[in-house]
Amino acid sequence: MSSEYLFVYGTLMRATDTPMYRHLARHCHYAAPARLPGRLYLLDGYPGAVPSTRAGEFVQGELYRVAAPARLFPALDRYEGCAPGSARPHEYHRCEVEVVLADESRQRAWVYLYARPTLGLKRIPSGDFLHHWGGRAPRRPGAIQASLARNMK
Repeated sequence: MSSEYLFVYGTLMRATDTPMYRHLARHCHYAAPARLPGRLYLLDGYPGAVPSTRAGEFVQGELYRVAAPARLFPALDRYEGCAPGSARPHEYHRCEVEVVLADESRQRAWVYLYARPTLGLKRIPSGDFLHHWGGRAPRRPGAIQASLARNMK
């Protein structure tokens, strides 16, 4: 693994206080707000980001410094449905991208990008999932929460 950072933009953000966010917080340190050149779409109560090269299209999120990648990424890969053995086609894929910080500096970071077609999905024009939901994200659907609980044991 090359990057020491992770960019999150949905149910892994601090304000969500989901069980998986709490797992992330045990293995990462919050670094800064950041944005990803991309578009944000609403899926089933949670977001999916795709890259974009259009000026002004950004996904708002948070940047974390990863302290324990061997403990963090296997659980996140299961949560995001892209671990070895996860059903295919995967909904997300983990890759390295460049995110932009408030001072316009750039940082390489891991991110989970949406890996399926976006045709017919509702776009979140602001690129801000928490703002879209009034400052706090809804919980992921029950089946995903149950899966998350099993994977955290």
